[in-house]
Amino acid sequence: MSALVGFLQRDRVHLAVDGANYTADGTIGSFGDKAMVLPHLGMAIAARGVVWLLPALVSGISLAFASFDEAAGELSDFLRDLIERNRSVIDLNPNGAAYEVAAAGWSSADGPSLVVVKSYGSDAWKTQHVGAYLAPCDGTLLDELATRGAHPEQLADADPVAAAQTIIHEQRRRAWVGPAGETQAIGGFVALTTCGRDEITTRIVKRWPQDRVGERIRAEVRTVA
Repeated sequence: MSALVGFLQRDRVHLAVDGANYTADGTIGSFGDKAMVLPHLGMAIAARGVVWLLPALVSGISLAFASFDEAAGELSDFLRDLIERNRSVIDLNPNGAAYEVAAAGWSSADGPSLVVVKSYGSDAWKTQHVGAYLAPCDGTLLDELATRGAHPEQLADADPVAAAQTIIHEQRRRAWVGPAGETQAIGGFVALTTCGRDEITTRIVKRWPQDRVGERIRAEVRTVA
């Protein structure tokens, strides 16, 4: 389980992720950023799923495209081809083979843009242009975020740091259903990556020093059915 949050604002687009990688039972295996930047394309990519696919995806996109618009337009086909070429290995992943990607960047036509592609569900392989994206997510999370000014419909004018901290904190304190049942598996740190017209910044905006490799997340729990 990982947190992936994206949202548009007037002159920029943000991606926020947690920083822990997990085994199937929710034990922390390592720490690392789940978003990577491609400055020459004016974009950043964040992902949930098999850890090693993200650097492979970013490396391939970096070499194959000349702009954010080109990369976003081909993201679904590019990701699908990468997964199929590595299917025999991916299917062995104990955390499951589901994968999703959010690409944030500056479109020459639309300005700040956010594109999401998933490998599963009714929206599998569809290129979705969205204003905000939260995963994992359900109705109880959205209700709580609405009371705290961090609902997706409230993010256009929000403080991006506060919004990222609030959303991922609320995702962290829930036990989500994964391959091994309910697990609480969002932690390590919150990394916020911001793409504007001419720059990309990334920073750590929250840390949980109590999270340790070899241990499971221990936070106030709200169970999600």
